[in-house]
This record gives sequence, C-alpha cells and structure tokens, in this order.
Amino acid sequence: MLAVGHISVAYLITRWFNGRFGAVSIPLIITLSVLPDVDLFIPGLTHMGPTHSVIIAVLVFGPFIFVYGKVMIPYFMAYTSHIILGDFSQYVAIDKGAMAKDMSIHVRFVYDESVFRFVYRFDGEPMLAKPITPFKGSNTQSHFVNLATRS
Repeated sequence: MLAVGHISVAYLITRWFNGRFGAVSIPLIITLSVLPDVDLFIPGLTHMGPTHSVIIAVLVFGPFIFVYGKVMIPYFMAYTSHIILGDFSQYVAIDKGAMAKDMSIHVRFVYDESVFRFVYRFDGEPMLAKPITPFKGSNTQSHFVNLATRS
C-alpha cells in the first residue's frame, strides 16, 4: 500500500475514535500510520522487518498505554493499521453453541476456593480460499493481506 493509503486508513481511524477517547491529534495519527516504513531509510534494516511487527508495536506502546490509559488506543491502532489489514465482511465465522460455564468446588477444596472455567469454541476463515486474478491483469486481489513470515 502506498503512503496515501496508510494515511487514509489513519484518517478513518481518527474519525472513528475522535471524541470516544478524548481529542485525537490528526498529525500524530498520520505520522504513526507511516512510521513503520522508517525501515526504508535505515541502512541494514529490511523492509517489512522489525518495524512491521505487532510484537514491537506492543513493546513500544505498552508503557504509553500503561501510563496514559485508553487515550493511547487510537494511536496504537494507527500504527498497527499499517501491519494488519483485512476486509472482515468477507470472513465467515462460526461458533459451536453457547459459551460453556463450569464451576468446581473440588479443585481447591483444601483452600476453600471455587474454580471457574469458561469455554467458547470459535472458528472462521476467509470466504475466498485464494486470491483472485482479474481477467485482464496479473495483479491478484484479496480481502486480506498476509505479511511475510519472519524467522
């Protein structure tokens, strides 16, 4: 995706979150949406490398979310929107019945405690098994973008 696409997604995130978590800084959101591409300008880093990792995003934003709370959510979403893209209207999801709730007084009987267990069975997959190749063209189109695997 080009920078214009990332900025557009960031703007939509800003419009969605504006007012829900307080005022959102549009310039900061736009900057964070293209920040993962900083690896293009750093010698030795491969594009789509560590700066495009959700783990790195969580490590960087974790302290800010801890200190500032939910105000940081729009900014975290702007950064990760560069990494995670998909059209979830084209995703089939099923659940196998209702959530099962169990309680046992026997597991921690000696400590006079009850133990609770909740099980929710869920599965899903994209409607299309593979990307579509247009009749005239070679670029494939898909509802989801897969990032390259890292070793």
